[in-house]
Amino acid sequence: MKKQFNIFFNLALFFLLTFLATISCAQENVVNKLLAYKKILDKNPVEKIHIHTNQPFYMAYDTLWFKAYVINANLNRPSDASKSLIVDLIDPEGRIIRQAKVKLNFGLADGYLTLSDSLKTGNYVLRAYTNLMRNYGSNFYYQRSLMIKNKPDEIQKISKETISLTFFPEGGDLITGLKSTVAFKAIDINGLGINVSGKIADDKG
Repeated sequence: MKKQFNIFFNLALFFLLTFLATISCAQENVVNKLLAYKKILDKNPVEKIHIHTNQPFYMAYDTLWFKAYVINANLNRPSDASKSLIVDLIDPEGRIIRQAKVKLNFGLADGYLTLSDSLKTGNYVLRAYTNLMRNYGSNFYYQRSLMIKNKPDEIQKISKETISLTFFPEGGDLITGLKSTVAFKAIDINGLGINVSGKIADDKG
């Protein structure tokens, strides 16, 4: 009986030690993998960009001022991995029409884009990225839709030739053969008085 107990005890101890060794090895593998992953992230941090602009929308002749924040997404704090930031303005046809490259100081930068007065009204895209973000593709870039409005292409011209001319005969009526005084009022299409000159002629000119 004692011999059987010793055999059972030795087997149980063997399986326990094997189980503990397996757990220890698995834990060590997990720790090693986490450390290796941390090294990769330290060498290749994932960056995210936030941009504040001075206006929600712009006219074509405005200056777009911006302040940028580049965040280390792994640590959720300003990134010091990148030293410069590229900001593009893309027109509705997908063409880059303005670009600014600004220096980053511990993840912070500010700058501006001058807008041409020839820009057409439409939805433009403000895009920003660092050289490091290029490694991950454009899906990781900062992008924001931005409305830019232009002045009307054509300003309606008011014709100075269109006038309203009203005559006011003395006494209210003109009587043939009697000399009368006639007043008149000349106004433009906006109801404003204008200076005019003319002559009175009969049916023979």
